[in-house]
Amino acid sequence: MSYIEVKEETLNRLLEVGEKLSSKLLSLLIDQEMKSHNTWLDNQDTCILLKKSKKQLYYLRNSGKLAYFKLDNKVYYRAADIQEYIEKQKKQ
Repeated sequence: MSYIEVKEETLNRLLEVGEKLSSKLLSLLIDQEMKSHNTWLDNQDTCILLKKSKKQLYYLRNSGKLAYFKLDNKVYYRAADIQEYIEKQKKQ
Protein backbone atom coordinates (compact mmCIF):
# COMPACT_ATOMS: atom_id res chain seq x y z
CA MET A 1 0.00 0.00 0.00
CA SER A 2 1.31 3.43 -0.89
CA TYR A 3 0.57 6.77 0.72
CA ILE A 4 0.40 10.27 -0.71
CA GLU A 5 1.17 13.31 1.39
CA VAL A 6 -1.23 16.23 0.95
CA LYS A 7 -0.76 19.68 2.41
CA GLU A 8 -3.47 20.77 4.86
CA GLU A 9 -4.26 23.82 2.71
CA THR A 10 -4.78 21.62 -0.35
CA LEU A 11 -6.95 19.18 1.60
CA ASN A 12 -9.12 22.00 2.94
CA ARG A 13 -9.55 23.41 -0.58
CA LEU A 14 -10.53 19.96 -1.91
CA LEU A 15 -13.08 19.54 0.88
CA GLU A 16 -14.52 22.98 0.15
CA VAL A 17 -14.87 22.20 -3.56
CA GLY A 18 -16.44 18.85 -2.71
CA GLU A 19 -19.03 20.50 -0.47
CA LYS A 20 -19.89 23.05 -3.16
CA LEU A 21 -20.28 20.30 -5.76
CA SER A 22 -22.44 18.26 -3.41
CA SER A 23 -24.68 21.24 -2.70
CA LYS A 24 -25.00 22.07 -6.40
CA LEU A 25 -25.78 18.46 -7.29
CA LEU A 26 -28.49 18.31 -4.64
CA SER A 27 -29.98 21.56 -5.95
CA LEU A 28 -30.00 20.17 -9.49
CA LEU A 29 -31.62 16.93 -8.38
CA ILE A 30 -34.28 18.79 -6.41
CA ASP A 31 -34.86 21.10 -9.38
CA GLN A 32 -35.37 18.06 -11.62
CA GLU A 33 -37.83 16.60 -9.11
CA MET A 34 -39.67 19.92 -8.90
CA LYS A 35 -40.48 19.83 -12.59
CA SER A 36 -43.04 17.13 -11.86
CA HIS A 37 -44.79 19.55 -9.42
CA ASN A 38 -46.05 16.57 -7.43
CA THR A 39 -43.02 16.44 -5.20
CA TRP A 40 -43.01 17.34 -1.51
CA LEU A 41 -39.79 18.57 0.11
CA ASP A 42 -38.98 18.53 3.79
CA ASN A 43 -37.59 21.44 5.77
CA GLN A 44 -33.94 20.51 5.27
CA ASP A 45 -34.20 20.15 1.49
CA THR A 46 -36.09 23.43 1.29
CA CYS A 47 -33.43 25.19 3.39
CA ILE A 48 -30.74 24.00 0.99
CA LEU A 49 -32.72 24.83 -2.12
CA LEU A 50 -33.67 28.34 -1.03
CA LYS A 51 -30.39 28.93 0.82
CA LYS A 52 -32.37 29.91 3.92
CA SER A 53 -32.05 28.92 7.57
CA LYS A 54 -34.75 27.03 9.45
CA LYS A 55 -35.61 30.25 11.25
CA GLN A 56 -36.02 32.10 7.95
CA LEU A 57 -38.33 29.35 6.63
CA TYR A 58 -40.35 29.61 9.84
CA TYR A 59 -40.78 33.33 9.17
CA LEU A 60 -41.82 32.69 5.54
CA ARG A 61 -44.40 30.12 6.69
CA ASN A 62 -45.86 32.31 9.42
CA SER A 63 -46.01 35.39 7.20
CA GLY A 64 -47.91 33.43 4.55
CA LYS A 65 -45.20 33.85 1.93
CA LEU A 66 -44.58 30.11 1.61
CA ALA A 67 -47.31 27.48 1.76
CA TYR A 68 -46.62 24.31 3.76
CA PHE A 69 -48.15 21.13 5.11
CA LYS A 70 -47.48 19.71 8.57
CA LEU A 71 -47.65 15.98 9.32
CA ASP A 72 -46.57 14.49 12.66
CA ASN A 73 -44.72 17.70 13.58
CA LYS A 74 -42.71 17.58 10.35
CA VAL A 75 -43.06 20.39 7.81
CA TYR A 76 -43.33 19.72 4.07
CA TYR A 77 -43.41 22.12 1.14
CA ARG A 78 -44.93 21.43 -2.25
CA ALA A 79 -42.34 21.80 -5.02
CA ALA A 80 -44.72 23.93 -7.09
CA ASP A 81 -45.10 26.37 -4.17
CA ILE A 82 -41.34 26.63 -3.79
CA GLN A 83 -40.94 27.25 -7.52
CA GLU A 84 -43.61 29.95 -7.33
CA TYR A 85 -41.81 31.60 -4.39
CA ILE A 86 -38.50 31.54 -6.32
CA GLU A 87 -40.16 33.16 -9.35
CA LYS A 88 -41.66 35.90 -7.18
CA GLN A 89 -38.26 36.60 -5.65
CA LYS A 90 -36.65 36.90 -9.09
CA LYS A 91 -39.20 39.58 -10.08
CA GLN A 92 -38.45 41.75 -7.03
